Amino acid sequence: MTLRSRSTRPLRKRRAGLLASVLTCAPLLLAGGPGVAAAADSEVVARIGSLGTPARIALEAKQLERLARTRESRDGAAVEEALIRLKEEARSDGNLMYPIIEASRALATEGEMISALQEVFGTYSETPVF
Repeated sequence: MTLRSRSTRPLRKRRAGLLASVLTCAPLLLAGGPGVAAAADSEVVARIGSLGTPARIALEAKQLERLARTRESRDGAAVEEALIRLKEEARSDGNLMYPIIEASRALATEGEMISALQEVFGTYSETPVF
């Protein structure tokens, strides 16, 4: 017996649809606040493209505007210094938490911090094994 909700579709299919919706919206929902998330960075938005519905398009535009305002209002020199300290600490096998907090307080984006760490550590790609 299949559990059914008020909808005519089985509950399992509705959950799968909801999960797909959440995964589609997650990058934009993560963008916001100090240390604005990388999901709003223009290169990421260019890769995922517009998400379709008018509400999502409006949210995307709002987040991009917020990111631009944050980047204009922050001290660029402080961000660069914080990212350099983050790279230096990553090279020395030190504790990365303090430089990450410092970079966040300087309003570096999550994408900028990730790029700084990728310069030191590289990017891992798992080889699929079936």
